[in-house]
Amino acid sequence: MATLGATAACGQRHYYRGGYADFGYSQGGPSGWGSAYGGYVRHAPPPVRYERWGRAPGPGYVWCDGYWDWRGNRWSWMGGTWRRPPRHGSAWAGGGWRSYGNRGYRWHPGRWR
Repeated sequence: MATLGATAACGQRHYYRGGYADFGYSQGGPSGWGSAYGGYVRHAPPPVRYERWGRAPGPGYVWCDGYWDWRGNRWSWMGGTWRRPPRHGSAWAGGGWRSYGNRGYRWHPGRWR
């Protein structure tokens, strides 16, 4: 089972015990933020878009990368955003689209750990 978009790699900034660490790119945003599509999609999502993230809106914010969402029979890019972790020491593990062979691709949401 292949996942498109690493769960904690390339461009994502994770909060950890009082600081930040860059782990790279991942797809999928904070809990409650991600693809609403619950079925399988026949075509793989387009290549990842790398985004520039500006300054955090305040201390303690974490950048959550954008991701591809399946909407209205086509792929739509959902831009990344700054979010606050639900509790001190939380790290975001991004979601991604996983391949299920002939069935297609299915979204698996990210989560705070």
